[in-house]
Amino acid sequence: KSVGEVMAIGRTFEESFQKALRMCHPSVDGFTSRLPM
Repeated sequence: KSVGEVMAIGRTFEESFQKALRMCHPSVDGFTSRLPM
C-alpha cells in the first residue's frame, strides 16, 4: 500500500530535494524563480 513516500538520491541535499519534488509532481520543475526576467 502506498504511504506517500519518495526516495531521491543525489550528491547534495538540494539535488535530492529537487528530485523528490519532481517525483511527487511531474509538472513542477522544483524550486524555480517565477520572477520576470
